[in-house]
Amino acid sequence: MRAGSDAKAGGDSTSTETGKGADLPVKLRFTAAQEALRLRVREFAESEVARAAKAMEEKDVFPRALVSAMGRRGLLGLPIAAEWGGSGCDMIGYMLAIEEISRVSAAAGVILAVHTSVGTLPIVYHGTEEQRSRCLPLLASGAWLGAFALTEPHAGSDASTIRTAAVRRGGDYFLTGTKVFITNAGEADQYVLFAVVQDDGASAASSAGASLAVADKERGGEHGGAEGGSAASQRRRDGEGGAGRTGGGITAFLVRADTPGLTVGRKEKKMGLRGSNTCELILEGVQVPAAQRLGKEGEGFRIAKSALNGGRIGIGAQALGIARAALALAERELPRVPRRQRARAAAELLDLAAGTEAAALLVYRAAELLQRGRPCTKEASMAKMFASDTAVRVATRALQLCGPEALTEEHPAERLFRDAKVTQIYEGTNEIHRIVISGELLKG
Repeated sequence: MRAGSDAKAGGDSTSTETGKGADLPVKLRFTAAQEALRLRVREFAESEVARAAKAMEEKDVFPRALVSAMGRRGLLGLPIAAEWGGSGCDMIGYMLAIEEISRVSAAAGVILAVHTSVGTLPIVYHGTEEQRSRCLPLLASGAWLGAFALTEPHAGSDASTIRTAAVRRGGDYFLTGTKVFITNAGEADQYVLFAVVQDDGASAASSAGASLAVADKERGGEHGGAEGGSAASQRRRDGEGGAGRTGGGITAFLVRADTPGLTVGRKEKKMGLRGSNTCELILEGVQVPAAQRLGKEGEGFRIAKSALNGGRIGIGAQALGIARAALALAERELPRVPRRQRARAAAELLDLAAGTEAAALLVYRAAELLQRGRPCTKEASMAKMFASDTAVRVATRALQLCGPEALTEEHPAERLFRDAKVTQIYEGTNEIHRIVISGELLKG
């Protein structure tokens, strides 16, 4: 059950002890292997990612050839053990790779991060030996692209309220519902997908019918969803026979993209991360064998929380890459600032540079905790929140320094500004992360 050298099950935090991980030494430098990986990925990013990024940005097209190139270079299996076809690097090395790719293209960075952190690592941590041996070599090589399907129209930051139903019938499950804002959807070969398990019978059939009605409504354009629905849906939200507020009944499944009944719906036109697909998924009686259930019934909420710790650190690394790119752009622009304003602008950049380095320490400390299998819910949220806030601040200042031309689509500052904003919102909004962090602090 290894990711890289010795990572454990996702750094799932259930402890109430104060200061978890406080005994970890502050790492002031990367290892030789980590630095070598950083340089290798930087070279790849500045050549192949940069070439693909232009078409991604201008045409909003998914870079399938680039994903294949990532697979050939071993980037899609970085933290996966060699026995399953991966590179076997540690979590810090993996986050360095996300950072370097995101300096050139944040959209390419999130394709990598979602594929690995939440589309692949849950199988490492929670899969059976058969699931690992079957799926991981294909995911690590790039033959398959992974995705993570949790979010629903009414269940975004509060994943415990999902309504997608998994009706148990014989040795199979039949999944019905709608997922939204799914990264890599439409291009992914396999989804780690979450649903509420129900026994076959009248109540389950009624609930599944309600889910189909919800899916029909959502397909018609009600993107935000409604909190109403059937009595069965309400009971699930209240914790009776379903997810409730604690996630009971939520179960994870490995669902192949070509499974009958699974269709890709609307592709979102986002303000940032162009070229990274974000689509809805519609499930209408999708038949999934029990052998493709990930973990036990009712463990899905725990699996999702565990996966999202790594996912949030990955978004922190992505935001860090954006911040570094924006800072470099601002520094290049500084000599063009009028002499009378240059000292003030330089002082502002100094503060932004310090914030960027602080974000890096948060990201890589959280990655170290994840690598060791230590609780890291608080640290993952801190890394994601602070790094994304920093990216927005740096990108905003770079836009200001570059002047009117930075408002045009041809200017890199405009793209960095749009991409930075997205990192504050997905993988849990920063407002939600502040609640998570305060809750962890108040525990002890």
